[in-house]
Amino acid sequence: MRTFLATMLVVISVIVIVIPTLLVRGCTIGDSELKNPRGSVIKVFNHHAQQVQDMDLEEYIKGVVAAEMPASFEMEALKAQAVLARTYVLRRVLKGQKLDTHPQAVISTDPQNAQAWSSKEDLQEKWGLVNYLFNWNKISRAVEATAGQVLTYNNELIEALYHANAGGMTEDAANVWGNSVPYLKSVISEYDTEDKKYRQEFKFTWVELDQRLGTNLQNMIKQAPADNEITMAETDEGLIEILEFSSTGRILQLRIDGCIFAGTDLRTRLGLPSTKLEITATTGGVEFVSFGNGHGVGMSQYGANGMAQQGKSYSDILLYYYSGVKVSRITRIQN
Repeated sequence: MRTFLATMLVVISVIVIVIPTLLVRGCTIGDSELKNPRGSVIKVFNHHAQQVQDMDLEEYIKGVVAAEMPASFEMEALKAQAVLARTYVLRRVLKGQKLDTHPQAVISTDPQNAQAWSSKEDLQEKWGLVNYLFNWNKISRAVEATAGQVLTYNNELIEALYHANAGGMTEDAANVWGNSVPYLKSVISEYDTEDKKYRQEFKFTWVELDQRLGTNLQNMIKQAPADNEITMAETDEGLIEILEFSSTGRILQLRIDGCIFAGTDLRTRLGLPSTKLEITATTGGVEFVSFGNGHGVGMSQYGANGMAQQGKSYSDILLYYYSGVKVSRITRIQN
């Protein structure tokens, strides 16, 4: 009995004292030390509460995974998401990046600025108590199973970009932001069609397009039967003309009413899920058929879930979507 109690005291001491001590010291990936991390506690601007909060790193990651990926997804997909979420925020920490609006915080919970994040209270309201208990347990296991794991390229943390659905093929970062990144290259994402929102339709009148794009299309449409389609590139005025596609079929540039728009700008102005579009113009307006959801760079979440359903591990998923990377572990933390 005494031996058992002594053993338990040692175990408790390790959990309570040793592990936290290791976590609050900085981090080393492989043999290269990453300087000046904040440790296991990070400062996060909670945009709902409108205040900066101290959050335990791994608990923050759980809130990100819960907000960014459906809890119904396969465990290996959730693990992949956890590694990406951890990599994303630690890259900001280690590079000393701060929010312009709240310089004491390293990251925001606003998905428009960074990763989405949900509190336990929000999740209970969203899922209900019973589903919350099940889902939170599942997400916690995914995060804890990958604790300390990050993605690296040449021994540096990658820019861990991801999105909901690639529309069948991810995009090269150079086609979205103009900068080529060696590990953010286009790959086939064959399971994206399993998403119910893989294909979505949106219709806009010419007046609505003018309001959103600052064009003058409504005054340039010729009178024609209501059901008569206007072939975009063949209209006398050249009202809508696609100038450039990427190799994955996304619109890079188009001309509307003589104005040049980047595909990403069009997506933002019209609130479209993707730049992978089919466009049909008629006398009544324009119909956009969108494929996928998100910028298309990095891991497709629905693609990851499909791979997990086929028996692929989280490391298989990550190494597929990010070229030449390694799954590394934070092994040491120093002040």
